[in-house]
Amino acid sequence: MGRTHRFYSAAQRKLLAARDKGCSFPDCTATIYQCEAHHVHSWQDGGETDVATGALLCQVHHTLIHTGSWTASMIGGVPNYTPSYRIDPTRTPRHNSYHHATPRTPKTL
Repeated sequence: MGRTHRFYSAAQRKLLAARDKGCSFPDCTATIYQCEAHHVHSWQDGGETDVATGALLCQVHHTLIHTGSWTASMIGGVPNYTPSYRIDPTRTPRHNSYHHATPRTPKTL
């Protein structure tokens, strides 16, 4: 939808649900039915209403993202969240490992 519509359509929400499987915030167990569609890149700042730049968040984490304590980004097509320096001085991006297991590197023999 790009910039023509601010809110995600029902079809876009279904695609977000298939990808995120629930709240995309790290280790949140909220289901897709408890989530809202969020613009990873703020719509007010020029972000687009596209599945590639959207994420599902429960109300608690959606509010938390808007307080500025965490920032959202897409890494490898997966929503990731980076805490502020005050929360984590390493500012390591995190994803939801409850809904998406952390990929393992193959063992070499």
